[in-house]
Amino acid sequence: MMREEFIELLGAQISEKDYRIIENVYTWHPIFDNAWYANMNPKSLAVFFYKIGGLQIFLDLKPVADEMENLVNKRDRYRIKGHENDAKRVGNRIDDIVLSYEGLIEGGEDE
Repeated sequence: MMREEFIELLGAQISEKDYRIIENVYTWHPIFDNAWYANMNPKSLAVFFYKIGGLQIFLDLKPVADEMENLVNKRDRYRIKGHENDAKRVGNRIDDIVLSYEGLIEGGEDE
């Protein structure tokens, strides 16, 4: 999601610095992927989070987003090097994190 789109959905301005944090969390945190399974638009979820808690919610989610980004990059480096067992081990850790967020969002139909 681009900053301009987020601002339009939010209906308010945010700084480029704040948006970089939001974008990183939106991209890497598994709660936004899991939103699809609850019939919720991840973009709407990001806007909702910001409306109820501002940047602080994204700062609270950032450590998990950073861990996911690092694990995905690590898994991909193992795959490139042909270290499939290591890639699978890291992939299992990624799956564990993703599954830990499954079911946290009880959604209905999103607009």
